[in-house]
Amino acid sequence: MNATHDLVSGNLSVISEQQIATSVVPINNIVEWLLQDTGTIFSFNVFELAEATSNRPLSVLGFYMLKGSGLVSQLALNEERLARLLMKIEAGYLDNPYHSCIHAAGVLQSTHLLAQNAICHDYAHPGVTNDFLIKSKHQLATVYNDTSPVENMHVSSMFRVLYGKENLHFAEHLNVDSRNLLRASSIDLILGTDMKKHFSMLSRFQTQGRGRLVDLPGDAKLLVAQMALKVADIAHLSAPTQVHKRWTAQLTEEFFQQGDRERALNMSILMDRSNSAGMVKSQLGFLEIVALPMVREYVNLIPSAQPILDGILINYDYWHSLHSTELEAYAEPA
Repeated sequence: MNATHDLVSGNLSVISEQQIATSVVPINNIVEWLLQDTGTIFSFNVFELAEATSNRPLSVLGFYMLKGSGLVSQLALNEERLARLLMKIEAGYLDNPYHSCIHAAGVLQSTHLLAQNAICHDYAHPGVTNDFLIKSKHQLATVYNDTSPVENMHVSSMFRVLYGKENLHFAEHLNVDSRNLLRASSIDLILGTDMKKHFSMLSRFQTQGRGRLVDLPGDAKLLVAQMALKVADIAHLSAPTQVHKRWTAQLTEEFFQQGDRERALNMSILMDRSNSAGMVKSQLGFLEIVALPMVREYVNLIPSAQPILDGILINYDYWHSLHSTELEAYAEPA
């Protein structure tokens, strides 16, 4: 199978797991091998998949996982529309250093059961924080009344693509209740990734996410799903250290680019590229205050997520060793 299909123009018949890769790039053993690893390896290197698919990791992985999960056949989803939708969503991701289609593919790989929301959770991300949009009186902040403007934009843009003139709704045959549930859960899950909600969500999870998952009430199961997407959103913290360092560098550059814009607008600067000292301390702070408490609570409920916690602890030790070295250097007499 060497032909390359054009999904965007619709020149496609039945699509298999391998054919979706062919629709973006010619299928090869590397792509096939990498896709097989996505369902078994927590430390998956999504940069390798991006390179092997000519920077189309999200659409290739998205279709492969949705198809492989049985969801496509179980719900009789329209495969052509689904494939075209995935490519459309991927094309809508901006070329940010961190919030890119590669990041979305990495989050997707970590959330097998939340595929649609993982795919779209950072769709069209502008590469700046909510605080920047609000303080700069950006149009998105105005439209969404300073309430989670980035996350509201993600989910709104997703549904505009889904219901747009290209007719990419792959599940329009579902009944009204099912479609409404799909929409409501998507909104709740994606809005839950706003970091301003983090500590209140974690507090609720600590009290409601107890016991066996199957025994939890519906609202608690939604909270578990929200936490799963949040854990996946920071899963690069558990990647092999060299991969994690690459993600950290790209996130730092994205913050620096926001700092450049803030300087130009005479705003307070989030991160100043002329003074990058303190990044190690910042990483440790995020790990200690945000990441580790959340992932530990999640693993208490979902023990199979233990490899994520193990990977984060390895990287925490790496940053801690750097911080200790810095402190020792400062303590040495001149």
